[in-house]
Amino acid sequence: MTFAEHTKRNWLITLFAAIFLAAIVCMIFLNDPHRTMVVAMVFIASAILLFGAILGIWYLFRRKDTKDPQ
Repeated sequence: MTFAEHTKRNWLITLFAAIFLAAIVCMIFLNDPHRTMVVAMVFIASAILLFGAILGIWYLFRRKDTKDPQ
């Protein structure tokens, strides 16, 4: 499966994984309920960064596997 096929088929699963990991990050590091906007912004930023990181790491591993051994 190429990177384009994986992204087209599994982007929703990857997004949910990133949201789940972002929720864990926010619950561990930001447990003050009075800072709602800070928690929301950190959650959104970490979800976006983790989504990109998951796809980027998957792309790098797949690219390494498809190189021709010489």
